[in-house]
Amino acid sequence: MKKFIPLLFVLLFFASGTSAPAQIMENIDQWLQDQIRKEVKEKKDWKWVVKVPSEDHFPTYSIRVNGKKTDVIKFQEIAYADLPCSDKFEIEITANIPFKSVDVSPHSYKLKGNLNEKSFKISLDRPRKLILTFNNNHRLFLFANGPEKYPARKNDSGVIFLSKYHPDRSGQKDATAIIQKAIDDTSKKKETLYIGEGTYRINQLWLKNNTALYLEKGAVLKLTDDEKTQLKIREKNLEKGIQFIAPIMIYKANNVRLSGQGTIDGNGDYLAFKNDFTRRGYYRLVHILDSKNVEVCDLILKNPQRWNSHFANSENIIYENVKIINSINICNTDAIDPDNSRNVLVQDVFAYSSDDSVVVKTSARWHDSKRPEESFLKSANITARNCVFWTRANALKIGTETFRDIENVLFENNDIINAYCAMTIELKEGSKTNNVRFLNNRIQKIGDVHKGRILNFLVREYIYSSQKTEVIDRPSYGQLTNVVIRDFFAESQPASSSKIAACSDTSFIKGILFENFRIEGKKIESPEQFRCKVGKFVSDLEFK
Repeated sequence: MKKFIPLLFVLLFFASGTSAPAQIMENIDQWLQDQIRKEVKEKKDWKWVVKVPSEDHFPTYSIRVNGKKTDVIKFQEIAYADLPCSDKFEIEITANIPFKSVDVSPHSYKLKGNLNEKSFKISLDRPRKLILTFNNNHRLFLFANGPEKYPARKNDSGVIFLSKYHPDRSGQKDATAIIQKAIDDTSKKKETLYIGEGTYRINQLWLKNNTALYLEKGAVLKLTDDEKTQLKIREKNLEKGIQFIAPIMIYKANNVRLSGQGTIDGNGDYLAFKNDFTRRGYYRLVHILDSKNVEVCDLILKNPQRWNSHFANSENIIYENVKIINSINICNTDAIDPDNSRNVLVQDVFAYSSDDSVVVKTSARWHDSKRPEESFLKSANITARNCVFWTRANALKIGTETFRDIENVLFENNDIINAYCAMTIELKEGSKTNNVRFLNNRIQKIGDVHKGRILNFLVREYIYSSQKTEVIDRPSYGQLTNVVIRDFFAESQPASSSKIAACSDTSFIKGILFENFRIEGKKIESPEQFRCKVGKFVSDLEFK
């Protein structure tokens, strides 16, 4: 892709015929959308990275909550505010542009507020995660938090302060070794490591048994741009049978907790331009591998080069009130990937991503070639509920990597603000997937750069081309059974057709119940009513 030329801003300025900042920003937004469409069209392998205009060319907001000013963070084309904990919120927003219109999402909350050119005011009677879209272009995320689940206070017993180890808090020096020493010390004593306000540059931290990290508001763990060190780390990880590197690595650990209102930043918007697509594939933000009893709550997980949170061959994982903010201008920035994992709860999570929001897999990409097949868990007992998702790809998904069986997956009471596809099940590498429930989910907008569809259920009987067939010691097969879609609501009918298709008598789909399935307020009683193509080897479709 051609590099962005700063002169473009000058041309836009004069072409607009006005010096109004609002007009300049609208022109920039249109340019950004055109560039993304161009990249997706030209690079169908999803290797694109789009360089956006600098943050200075997007609105600057000022926010008061219950009368007090709160910080607003800019990130690429969006801004966000992590509001102080409360049970009620009186919010006033102003900006350096005039407000012409506002959309308050999720629409299911039925919130409106008061808008004029100079300000927008809104009241909340409970914690919420909102996307405000001003003037049809500019997105502002508000995270109105309830009480922290695991608050840590400075006078609490069993709390050790990272400041005692004297790390660099300016973000100028690598603090990895110092923080790792503090983690090791507190883990042995089963104490909590309190990370105070500041920016700490890290490469990879290992969270071991009984680790408890608390990041206070304003604390940022940020991945360095030291590529040479990271390549060495990956070589050492490969010796252990770990394919990926991550700022937060939880490997063969039991009883781990990350909490607080701080931020973990993968530095992806910078590193993605330095690393090619293959190298970016090494990175995760939080990688949980062969571990048990892990809980992540209240944090902001931001800006990975690729997947954000990857749970691999692990069990008993809880993500609660986590705010995931990925770049939507870098391909393959999945939000949450439960992969060969079981007993997973994703609850009250916000996720903004270019790729899938929550995607259940049984992958083979990350495993050690010496690892016996019987050591892998199947993905089971996975729930994503009460979440808010914005994605350019699939929102609620199973697949694509499905080398092993999957059962008992629940997507419940989620608001999808934007997605290419609301519900996706793609069994492409052979998996028996059973008992999948989509209950009380809503989608506002289907399709963005691409044309979109309501659902896409596919069962195929071949090994994914990028994988080695010898990693599986059984024939490839795929079967999808017992799917329930109940109380689903879409605000609009997308242009593209939905699909339900399988490929043979042994690789089939059987048993899909649609109950109270509504599009544009109309109850759907047949596949034809929502332009759904149903193939052969699909049986027992029922509408109620």
